[in-house]
Amino acid sequence: MHVVVQALSEIEKNSGSGKMVVVGERGKMYLEDNNIPFVSFGGINDEQRYAQAMQLRDYLVSKVLDGSFGGLKIVYPHPISITMQRVQTVAFLPFVPVLSEESATQSASYSDVIFESRPKDIIEYLVYTWIGLKIFEIFGLSRLSEFAARFVHLEESHQRIKEMDGKIRLEYFRARHEIIDRNMRELFAARTLYAS
Repeated sequence: MHVVVQALSEIEKNSGSGKMVVVGERGKMYLEDNNIPFVSFGGINDEQRYAQAMQLRDYLVSKVLDGSFGGLKIVYPHPISITMQRVQTVAFLPFVPVLSEESATQSASYSDVIFESRPKDIIEYLVYTWIGLKIFEIFGLSRLSEFAARFVHLEESHQRIKEMDGKIRLEYFRARHEIIDRNMRELFAARTLYAS
């Protein structure tokens, strides 16, 4: 739910113009319940994760290239530790490489390099490949976050069950002692009655 809420806030930042693409059943159910239009893909399957990532990449890149999407941001749960996740947003397109001053000056000095392909084609291919790799990585991180959330939920449930078990045991022993005490009092009362 936090992922979908942050994705919706990203759309709101963009003046409400944006389209939702959801991977998984929970986000799909949440958006259906709130009557928000979206495109959905099935949940992440560990054995098919790479193929699913490439399928999503191909869909997203084709939508950007045909002009249906003006840009691409992915919102996903990022695992910080076994007990904590944080929702992160990664901007994919338009692609803006992060260059340090040193690498920017070095790239300017390579103007005499002969390229077999046009630099534009090389960059497009690298960005296309990079998007697939990042989606594959995000799928893995999302699965880790899911497992961590399940672990935390199971741990909390285990603690609640232990507390309930302790309370039930106390109630059981209290009721058992009350029955034993009542029976002993009735026995002593009967003995004193027949002894006289």
